[in-house]
Amino acid sequence: MPPPTSGSTDPFTLYAQQEIVEGQTLGLAAVFNRGLEGSDFSWQQLSGPVQLEFLAGNSKVVSADVDVAGNYTFRFSSQINGTLQSADISVNVQASSSPAAQLRLDHTAVEQLPASNASRTGKQTVSLRVDGDLAISNVSWQQVSGPAVTTTTNGQYLFFTAPSVSRDTLLEFKATVTFSSGQTATEQAFVLIDDTPINSTDGYFPVYAEQVMSSDIHPYRADSPYADVLVDCVVSNTLNNTCRFSTLPLLAMDSETPTVDDVMNRVVVSHDWMGQRFEEYLRNSAAGSDVMRLLRATTAVVISYDVTPAFFWSATGAIYLDPVYLWQTPQERDTLLDAPDYRAAFGDALQFDMYTTYTQNDEFFFKGYSASQRQSRPFEEMAKDISRLLFHELAHANDYISPARWASLSTTSDPFSASRSNRINQTLESSYPLTSVEMQALADVRFGTGAGQTPNYSATQLSYTAADIGGFFAPDSGVDFYNYSAIAEDLAMYFQHMLMVKTFGVDTVTVIWDQDTNITGWAEKNRIGKDALQGKAAFILESIIPELDGSATVAAFSDNQAIAAGEDYLCTFAPADPRCTASGKTTQPWLPQEFTQRLQAHGTAKLPLQ
Repeated sequence: MPPPTSGSTDPFTLYAQQEIVEGQTLGLAAVFNRGLEGSDFSWQQLSGPVQLEFLAGNSKVVSADVDVAGNYTFRFSSQINGTLQSADISVNVQASSSPAAQLRLDHTAVEQLPASNASRTGKQTVSLRVDGDLAISNVSWQQVSGPAVTTTTNGQYLFFTAPSVSRDTLLEFKATVTFSSGQTATEQAFVLIDDTPINSTDGYFPVYAEQVMSSDIHPYRADSPYADVLVDCVVSNTLNNTCRFSTLPLLAMDSETPTVDDVMNRVVVSHDWMGQRFEEYLRNSAAGSDVMRLLRATTAVVISYDVTPAFFWSATGAIYLDPVYLWQTPQERDTLLDAPDYRAAFGDALQFDMYTTYTQNDEFFFKGYSASQRQSRPFEEMAKDISRLLFHELAHANDYISPARWASLSTTSDPFSASRSNRINQTLESSYPLTSVEMQALADVRFGTGAGQTPNYSATQLSYTAADIGGFFAPDSGVDFYNYSAIAEDLAMYFQHMLMVKTFGVDTVTVIWDQDTNITGWAEKNRIGKDALQGKAAFILESIIPELDGSATVAAFSDNQAIAAGEDYLCTFAPADPRCTASGKTTQPWLPQEFTQRLQAHGTAKLPLQ
């Protein structure tokens, strides 16, 4: 345990890194003594040459980049047994002319379930990322203090699962960076493992959702009429019963024409910037009006750094959003969880890969942004990114409790009970079924394998080429590989693609390629506009947004076009991209951001409790 820079205070002790130079990241931590709990945490900067920005000011751990040397003093405050308790801590940031490393980001993580509950899978993944003033050639990692954890490293990234603890426990990690110049730098960061109440027997999140939720989650608006019930009803790690609509109704049960303020009264966040960005999006995005309609089918919106991938859950009636789609500044992005989606490598053993994305003027619709380059992202780019996710997750919400049913819902009912029957996808499956048994069997393994498991493909499946998959897929009614993972995803993928086309005027491009050669085996543009699929598309659109004329909307989509096989797959997607030559080959290796997030962009619908 690192020594505190201020004396131990009752009831908590404050910690800061002992050696920090300008250009690094300052972390501060408050560790409560055994048996004591606090609430309403806050950090205040009392002095210093410049004002620092803490984006998690309501947490027991905060962090910020420090670009100016000097003495800084901070105050931590907490309500304890009805009394406000405070303590101060001072940090001396040294001047330096050497290149610095920045270890991001000091934060709080919730403990996992104890070893006695090994059959349960509730856990929280922790990630740290080190950046540098110069190009980095090597990174070595070390745990400096705290109970030992098993870590996984990947260059500039470190991952581990939060351990089970009996009290708040501070871990400290150090990254030693070697720059391409041969110079070295070190940086340290705190991770506070929060000892929080967890229902390991029948808790919805640790047992059924297979994760524990951040203890920093709080209502975005403290004065919301639902502030007292939001956390308990949609994110508590002790939740084991669905809240009735009399406690937390669907937004549509309060008003079928909700305002942005009505929605924000239902938002809970781990960091306030996430709520701010979401509100800006609802007020200013081209997709805002449709998203407002779709939000009527939800009880709440949860935006938290530990939600990955995003999902809708009928057990609570809420949608859970990964804030990777909302960030605009490098500092906001630093607060995000960098752990990859556990499903990301499940297709590596196959000969093919397959994806549907969006283009405009034959260039990729989404732009990539490097975390290490400290880039900001314009509002318009953020809005495009979050729109596709919202269209997908809100399709699930409106599928499980459709607009046609809102007026008849009883306040004595609840989201889980209301969603067990009469779902739109049940009619979809009987009227417009997917028919390719090969695609469905592949999707069962590709998307149905659980965390920590290894996909078990048959020898036949491993032999399929990209051209084979095109032969299975083309005559069927799917618009994406993910359609085949579940009937609810068939509906959600259709809706996501239709709303992206309707809102932004994009083209959809579906490509199946050989993983070894990157050569396209089958491709199609604007499959969503194919004549044979328009009846299915119109049914989905009208069922979810009755205010729209589904047939007329779908009829206005561009006609589908076959794309010749045999080109580099990335240039099949975007032939006008400047990184493609006239011959259709890439001029340099490149990978758009969207391909690293393709599973997260799909999101998922958590299965109902059994």
